[in-house]
Amino acid sequence: EGIPLIVTKSGGVTEYIDESTALIIERENIIENLKKAICYMKAHPEVRMSMSQKAKIQSEQYNETNYYRNFVETVHKMAEENTEEADGN
Repeated sequence: EGIPLIVTKSGGVTEYIDESTALIIERENIIENLKKAICYMKAHPEVRMSMSQKAKIQSEQYNETNYYRNFVETVHKMAEENTEEADGN
């Protein structure tokens, strides 16, 4: 069993997770918001378990193989776009 994340809306983490896999809190009043999030997770083990299971599934799309595949596809697309621009298309 993993532990769900508690993250703020700032930074890049929210690009990789959603509310089914983590609690997303506001940075304003961060200490109070973090306290409430921790207490909520402690009081709701079923939510922790559900988020943990969903996060494990979601994390598979970010494994090393998929990361490499996405990186190569992005490089190829960029190369094609640069070639088209150089050709004047």
